[in-house]
This record gives sequence, C-alpha cells and structure tokens, in this order.
Amino acid sequence: MLKLQHLTKRFGTAPLFTDLCMEVNTPVVLWAPSGWGKTTLLRILMGLERPTAGSVEGAGRVAAVFQEDRLCPQLNAVQNVTLVLPGAENQYKEQIISDFQQLGMDIAALQLPARRLSGGQKRRVALLRALWAPSDTLLLDEPFTGMDPDTLQRAAALLRQRCAGKPVLLATHDESAIRALGWRVVELEKLGTRAKACEGLQQLGKDAVLNNKPGGGQSEGTAIEGGIPGADAVLHKGQLCGGKLLAVYGFVGCKVKPLAQPQL
Repeated sequence: MLKLQHLTKRFGTAPLFTDLCMEVNTPVVLWAPSGWGKTTLLRILMGLERPTAGSVEGAGRVAAVFQEDRLCPQLNAVQNVTLVLPGAENQYKEQIISDFQQLGMDIAALQLPARRLSGGQKRRVALLRALWAPSDTLLLDEPFTGMDPDTLQRAAALLRQRCAGKPVLLATHDESAIRALGWRVVELEKLGTRAKACEGLQQLGKDAVLNNKPGGGQSEGTAIEGGIPGADAVLHKGQLCGGKLLAVYGFVGCKVKPLAQPQL
C-alpha cells in the first residue's frame, strides 16, 4: 500500500501544500484546482522532488507518465515502449502492437519515428510505456492530453483493464476522463492545506544526467534530477534519452540510494 504521511512542500517560504495524508491501494483520480501542486506531488512520489516534511512509504517500483511525453524522437512507437523491457523486446512486441491498435494507432503510424507523431499519438506512446514498465505503483500526470474523445475512451478502457487492484494516482482536469475511468476521486484540498499557489516554482531545479549517450541517443543509466537549491538530489535508475528521464525503475523516497534494475 502507498502511504503519504503528513507531506508538506514549500518553495522558499511559500507553502504549496501542508500536512497531506493519504493511503492508496487501488486506482484513484487526483483532483484539485490548477496551481494546487498536483505535478509537484507526483514528482515527490517519483522520487524527483524532496518534500519539506513528511514521508512516503510503500511505492516500490514506480512507472510514470510525465506532463511531457519524453520520447526518444528517433525511435518509433514500439521501440519507445520496449525501452523499459530490456532483454525482452521481441517477446512482447506483438502484444505491444495490439495495445497500440486498441488505442487507434495503425501500423503505418507505428513505423514512424516519434518526432513525426501527433501530440495525441505521442501521448499514447507515453501511456503504453508506463503500462508496460515493470512497476508496483503507477503515476500519471494528465495522461489524456491531446487525445480526441474516442481515443480518450479507448485509453480509459485500457487503464481500467490493466490497473485493477494496483496503486495508481492519475492527475487530470478532464471531467470526461474522470467519468470514463469510473475511479474514486480524491479531492486533494480536503486532505491537506494549500496556503498559496506557486506551481510555477516547481521548475527551479534542473535535470542533470549521468551515463547518457551524446547526440540524443538512449541509454540505461543513473539519473539525478535536482530539486530546490540546498536540497539533496534523488538517485534512481531509469531509461535516459537526450538528457531526459523516460521511465523510473525504482522509488527511493527521499534517500540517496541507487536501485537495482527490476527483474521481469
């Protein structure tokens, strides 16, 4: 079970949210007004931000859909998904293609490099990559961005199918997505106190990547994403592409500790 205990996040002296407590063992939708700090909260759960106070327990291995698609632009859709399945690319290829077709992407689209895909198609790739990554907890930040109503319904159906009985936190403003999912909605404002909007301050940190191949290539390595100046970095294993973290393989909470790659 994923447990958030008395989480507080401040940027300087400005509090974003305080004393947030929650237990999650099934899929839920996170809802709060724009600027509340949903993205910052998910980054804390991914291990990419440190909370000012409080703790997170029970996340295990985390897979995520970021606000950005974070695809390797020179790879096609299937190759972007199999990045999180090292050594098992061919074993699951047909199933991955079937999933893409379920989401309305035809074979022609699957053969294109990611840089030539539409925004909605890129979002589908990011979503399937998170679903295929070995994980105990799934974190989804506005995963339906750019999807038309039919595709949104298809994506929601796939999530309902794959995520039953698993801790999933999905942040969205889309009321049609909330209805399509049918998951419990957690109103974050009722769980903790939000004193002041400062959503834009969450980008104070800057990504730094180790063991990354030059020229935008992909590699497996250790990534460090810095947070607020003066805060400790968070060390974790992941897939890297062009200096961007693509998929989180493990969760380390707020401790600096390398993680072993999970076994499939």
